[in-house]
Amino acid sequence: MAVLAAVGCSGENLVLPGGTSAARIAVESGDSQRGPAGAPLPDSIVVRVTDAQGRGVPSMPIVFGLSTALSGGDLVPDTSITNAEGFAGARWVLGAAVGPQSVDASVVGHPLSVRFNAMAGGLSPSAITRESGDAQSAAVGTALAQPLVVRVTDESGDPVAGVTVRWDASSGSVSPAETTTDSEGRAAAVRVLGMSVGEQSARASSGELAGSPVIFTHTAVAGTAVSLVLISGNDQSAAPGAELAEPLRVRLVDEDGNGIAGRAVSWVAATGSSAAPESSDTDGDGYATTRWTLGPSSGRQTLSAVVSGVGIVEFTATALADGPGLGDHLVFVIQPPESVEKGQRIDPPVTVAIVDKDGIPVANSGIEITLSTTPGRDRLRRNDSELTVNGIAVFDDLEVKKEGTYRLVAEARGAELGAAESRTFEVRGNREDDD
Repeated sequence: MAVLAAVGCSGENLVLPGGTSAARIAVESGDSQRGPAGAPLPDSIVVRVTDAQGRGVPSMPIVFGLSTALSGGDLVPDTSITNAEGFAGARWVLGAAVGPQSVDASVVGHPLSVRFNAMAGGLSPSAITRESGDAQSAAVGTALAQPLVVRVTDESGDPVAGVTVRWDASSGSVSPAETTTDSEGRAAAVRVLGMSVGEQSARASSGELAGSPVIFTHTAVAGTAVSLVLISGNDQSAAPGAELAEPLRVRLVDEDGNGIAGRAVSWVAATGSSAAPESSDTDGDGYATTRWTLGPSSGRQTLSAVVSGVGIVEFTATALADGPGLGDHLVFVIQPPESVEKGQRIDPPVTVAIVDKDGIPVANSGIEITLSTTPGRDRLRRNDSELTVNGIAVFDDLEVKKEGTYRLVAEARGAELGAAESRTFEVRGNREDDD
């Protein structure tokens, strides 16, 4: 009768012997904590036992036991009884071993259990140091072969687990951006280099620890060569058989424009001309050079720079005839402007060249070229006469001293070269005539 009365008073939440049964045990709180080895964790470990409908099951004995005796530790109490809501807990004193530790909580008489994990550290973390992964090299945009690894220790030099380490890089990336030290005090990350050739760096930092941030330095090298680029030395001219004034220069690059070092460039000259050297290696920035001596014949000549498996770059040059020949004549390379101020220097300077019948400049030096105006051959002042240098005469101090509309006439003294006339140009008045 007393039992019946109790049922009537307590309702459906009352658990009778052989009544509501435990169906599940779950972690309620206290998992994945961290604390000093040999010390209690800051929070209790708590489980909840529920029936098939998810209701808390009271009065169930729960046994808390260390998952392995090797790590040591203690549980207070090691057996607990669930309360009216199905909760039971214990205090966990970590073992003396640094590293991961665990506890199993089981329901007595039922095949139900759950595991708690914790990380036992040494003394408080004191320092962070670089362990491995420094001074590596790889192609731009690729991952380094070895991860970056740091180690966190306490004042005694023992590893400290569970310490957060943050990573960043000067270019490229480090992943993950945040890691936690393991039982050996180590934290690691993968480094992917940026797209610029040369030195790059990454950092591992952790609060105010001594040595933070830790700096890693790496070298990004160019990727696969994809193109040979003409840099300078094209379209020069010289006398037949002469060496060009400027060297020929090319650059070997990858798909991102980074120079490729240490690749052979072959310089293949047309018959009669020569390159010195005939083969040269690209330097640290991907550049290679040679000198080109033209062949004995006048006219256009070619030379090719070749990198096997990559490509060919062609240079051209003009071998200028050595003296006035049949059909050579004068031309205005730079004409006077359409209008100039009276008494002001003509700018840009008027330039006259000697060319052959095909219009190719002829390498004549020391031939006197004179200028005059038509009409009125006395309208010029200053340098109305210049000597050619490699077939070109430059009049950089030329003035017209009277207003009017004129043409310039170029003539060669002492050489059978046809005269040349410029286009018409106007001279405007801007001050008193100096005559």
